[in-house]
Amino acid sequence: MDVKIAIQKLGSKSLFVKVSGEVNLVTAYSLAEPMTKLVRRGYHHLVVDLEDVKFMDSSGLGILISLQRLLEESHGEMSVICSNPNLLKLFSITNFAQLVKVFERKEEALESVNTTREMVGV
Repeated sequence: MDVKIAIQKLGSKSLFVKVSGEVNLVTAYSLAEPMTKLVRRGYHHLVVDLEDVKFMDSSGLGILISLQRLLEESHGEMSVICSNPNLLKLFSITNFAQLVKVFERKEEALESVNTTREMVGV
């Protein structure tokens, strides 16, 4: 199964990214390349929805960590939406949940972005 992404603008520097399928060694580049380009184009706040991700291995996790580091360089941030117990366990074991905000509901993640934008005047 391939990975698919759908991107929606939330604001001038914010994006909502819906990821579905499997994020593994074979498909990770399909996620990494467009996301990296968007961050380099000036989108500094990402909400990444992983609700439809059926499987993610260390390659997928590595992509997310690389994106977070790239965002930090531009004073941005990433939030992740995920309620999949297997992915949440992966995030916990690897301390990924310490790097990014992980929300179990889309509404909470979007509210977080709105609050951040208000605080920084975006």
